[in-house]
Amino acid sequence: MARAWYTPRPFSALPMPKRMNEERREEDKDADTEEEADDIEGWKRSISYIRTLIRVEISSGRVQPDRVVVAGFSQGAAVSLGVGLGIGTSDFRTTEAESDLSIAGIGALSGFLPWSKTLEKEISSRRSTETQFWLAHGSRDMLVPGWVARRTRERVEGLIGETRVRGGRYEGVGHAVTGRMIGDFCRWLEGVIPE
Repeated sequence: MARAWYTPRPFSALPMPKRMNEERREEDKDADTEEEADDIEGWKRSISYIRTLIRVEISSGRVQPDRVVVAGFSQGAAVSLGVGLGIGTSDFRTTEAESDLSIAGIGALSGFLPWSKTLEKEISSRRSTETQFWLAHGSRDMLVPGWVARRTRERVEGLIGETRVRGGRYEGVGHAVTGRMIGDFCRWLEGVIPE
């Protein structure tokens, strides 16, 4: 990887027996040391930067919040999920009072939600109540394995509710964006952004 906004922890792309997957998930739940956890601070800085750009556009009057959608692929998906869940609001001159940024939607394609023990509390206290989410993942993605995509979806649904999460799994697709994904995403956008 030549450039990254933050350093992700590598995932195992090899299929593992169910027992090993469960052990890996238990390890991930406990990952809260600097060596084991995702680069949460770098991720939060990226999120704060995007949230600041959105705030500048909204405060200028050039765009209404209900017409803003943030979408990303892979690491960009991780950043867009963070934007929608209200993470990283303390940097870039954004105060706690400004942390409620309710936008139309969040798109996450072939991405994941970085995690740590302290992150769940932060998300629970800051998430928007209206933002819609669209998550898509390829069944043959070897960079972000299926178990990571499933865990991400479960965590997002657990935090904001299943009714606000759409999208799905795309059979035969690797770590890529396809025309079918884009078509489905555009149809979702039509329902999320007012005319």
